[in-house]
Amino acid sequence: MYVHNGRTEGLHWASTTSPTPLQTMVSPKAQELLQDLRTKIGAMDYGDSLLSAWVPTPRRLLYSHPIYQDSDVQNHLKALQLRKSSYMDVNFEIILHDLGEFQRDELLGGRVSRLFSSKNKFLVNASGTGKTRLCYEGLTSHWGLYFTLGVDAGGLGSYDMQEKLKYLAEKHQLHPVINDAALAENSLTAQNELGSILLSRLLVFQLFLESLVSIDGASLTSKHNVKMRWLEMQLAPNVFGLALHDEFTKLGNALGEDEKDVANLQMNINGVLLKIQHVIGISPIFVVIDEAQIGVDEKRFVSGDGKPLLWELIRAWQTLTHGACTFICAGVKIPPSIFDGEVGADFEWTSDTGSFDDPDAHEQYIRKFLPPALRDSSSGQFLVARLWRWCRGRHRITAKFLNILLHHGLQFPHTTLSQYVQAGTGLEPLDAVQVCYEEGHRDPKNRNFSFGTPSFEMLSPDDQDLTRAILYSFMATQQAKTFTSVYTSLVSRAHARFVDAHLSEIVFDEPMILVLAARVLFPFPHQPHRGAPNDQPSTFIIALQNNPPRTRLGIAHCLAFYLSQVFGCPRMLTDVFKFPHSTPGWARQKGQLVRFYANDEGAIQHSIVNPGAFRSLLPLATTTNTLAETIQWIKHSYGTAFCIPSSPNLDLLCAIRLADGSFIWLAVRALAMDEPMSDDGLRPLVSHLDIDSVFREEGVDNDSIKRAIDSLRSLPGLKQRPCLLRAVTAFPVEVDLRNCIDKRCRDAANLSFRALRRKKDQVMQEDFFEAMVNGAIAGTKRKSRWDEGAMHDNREHAKERRLMLIHASGGDYVWLRVAEPHYSWDLGSEDVYEEYDPLNAVPAHRQPAPSRKPRKQSQLSKSRQTQQRSVRRR
Repeated sequence: MYVHNGRTEGLHWASTTSPTPLQTMVSPKAQELLQDLRTKIGAMDYGDSLLSAWVPTPRRLLYSHPIYQDSDVQNHLKALQLRKSSYMDVNFEIILHDLGEFQRDELLGGRVSRLFSSKNKFLVNASGTGKTRLCYEGLTSHWGLYFTLGVDAGGLGSYDMQEKLKYLAEKHQLHPVINDAALAENSLTAQNELGSILLSRLLVFQLFLESLVSIDGASLTSKHNVKMRWLEMQLAPNVFGLALHDEFTKLGNALGEDEKDVANLQMNINGVLLKIQHVIGISPIFVVIDEAQIGVDEKRFVSGDGKPLLWELIRAWQTLTHGACTFICAGVKIPPSIFDGEVGADFEWTSDTGSFDDPDAHEQYIRKFLPPALRDSSSGQFLVARLWRWCRGRHRITAKFLNILLHHGLQFPHTTLSQYVQAGTGLEPLDAVQVCYEEGHRDPKNRNFSFGTPSFEMLSPDDQDLTRAILYSFMATQQAKTFTSVYTSLVSRAHARFVDAHLSEIVFDEPMILVLAARVLFPFPHQPHRGAPNDQPSTFIIALQNNPPRTRLGIAHCLAFYLSQVFGCPRMLTDVFKFPHSTPGWARQKGQLVRFYANDEGAIQHSIVNPGAFRSLLPLATTTNTLAETIQWIKHSYGTAFCIPSSPNLDLLCAIRLADGSFIWLAVRALAMDEPMSDDGLRPLVSHLDIDSVFREEGVDNDSIKRAIDSLRSLPGLKQRPCLLRAVTAFPVEVDLRNCIDKRCRDAANLSFRALRRKKDQVMQEDFFEAMVNGAIAGTKRKSRWDEGAMHDNREHAKERRLMLIHASGGDYVWLRVAEPHYSWDLGSEDVYEEYDPLNAVPAHRQPAPSRKPRKQSQLSKSRQTQQRSVRRR
């Protein structure tokens, strides 16, 4: 026997006669277990699935709803051939549905083929992205062994590896890692214990093949999918009969407990591999290790090389199989740095799992599960649209909902989806209030709606900042950002996922995950107790102070939302803009935010941007990457209210319609400031906002700059006064413009988030949060063909709509005692007694002396003022 190209050539020949009966030298206890298994396997019928079918029984209370008694629905559910992991289970496992279907799809089949190639692989992606289903699919068309280091709630797979890991960690009491001898002892122990699990599975595989040969001769040409039957045995060991431990676990334990079995481990594995290859010929044997990240936990085990258990597992099994097997390790967090030497150097790394990123493919997947009457109805079409809004992205989010829907939610599909979203995110979705009411759900208590959502409770400050930045971006632009492999921790925490095949492109864009993050960072408002921190504020400004944007771009995103609220209705410009010297006459009037767009005939029109504009599939802002794109926005090609331009001198651009019917451009420079900025640093920033300088940047020609300026000046309705209002927004520390511009200047102002903090009509936290939610669910370029644009509604609006529906139907409304958030909850004593001035956030030595007579002060305060005046004079 010799090795060539990583495989043992001596094993690669097929026999046309039945293999020799099992003669492996194992202990009597193991022989007894094997003989029992031979009898059970020989009695199995391979003509159909070994897994129990699921069909709802109308007699059960769970299926007492009328729809489950409908014969068409019952026939549809039977036709789906949904399978259970155990005949005693009530529920089915949707991951088992139509196993083998990937072979009939070019895209999915190609993905499986690339994974199940001749190269060993690490398959790494976020939880729920479809790694396990890919492994199942590969094993329906390739001979192989399936192991999982952790059996999930579905109960699929043997517990042999999970219990062996527990045994190694707790029962065997591995030597403390204090010297090389202890490390070597640990390594030998692990090799023997893990090797017994491998031998156990190989022996049962041999029995299965013997059974097939005895039934079908030596050729294995049966019409039955025998690879599928072997996979089913591994996924549901209870097909051998109920026992305290599954048959694989019992046999593995027996082999690991006998000293002679341990001593003969290598010889027995060599022998059984030879017998297996007698039957399957040169077909490769794949060894799949699922949930592999469990073996990377450094607390579980340290091998002789100081590496985690997964490293030792791969080394041991590769050594024992002499290259006869191809390994696929699937998991979430498998550090490449650990597997770059003796173990893992011959492995390829892939993240090619795919996702639901195409609404048509998503709909195709959903529709096959829906009963025809629901599938073809307007309610079913709307359900497809809502599922794309909320559940696109990783496969598990959609699959888990469909599991719940078929199991007990068909009578109330939209209510079931709303409950599912609420259980996963903490937010009651309000995009289908009327439809849910019409379903008449009388039992709002849900069962298990969880789908393994990630946590945002214990984020580091840097991760909080990153998450906020992503939420603010979706709020303003409805656009996702692609991250590099530097942010792999996002994938490990299940916040994001790889979208390429090479672990290099990461997106954090799934609505359910984003909304969960928003709810954690922006909890529902609650009035703080006296002296307690205000960590559940009622107003936008306090919520922003608790979650400050850390970059100019983040401030621009928040500013787009803020301006859409404060100028969504006519408001005095001086309520929001603070002119550093005297207010010009043209600014002493009301203004409203507008957006310009071209109608179907190409004519330029404008419309008011109302405060609810974020409840739209049209984003508030367009981000441009070049000056040419910015010019296109100025010429109204995009139709959005705001532009976040590529020019380094400018962060936000929009148009305001004044009460006299004229328009003015607003150009904003945003500053993320934790400390005050000096006049010398601020002065050039304000100067570069001038219309003749605002688009200047390195590498841009003068003709392009002139076209941009001319486009600004060509806006209809501009008057001779300044056509562009320059504004500076700094947060959380504000700036003082007075020393940076001439006193005669009338086109520059401070734009403050805090300007309305004492006003009753200020921006509220609920609107801020709602804008993030709608940005998340609308944050994809491709929409469902059934999406009519209904978005997550305001809580007050939804309550009013429910009340109207109840009155119309003559029902009774159940009042919930929820205190309505009020702006006064966030007011401190300084807000009650002092007028707001942007200079409040500027250091005292830069603030002017009060213009009115101050209140009587203590001698200490007078002394401090004298010192400050002395500092200013110096």
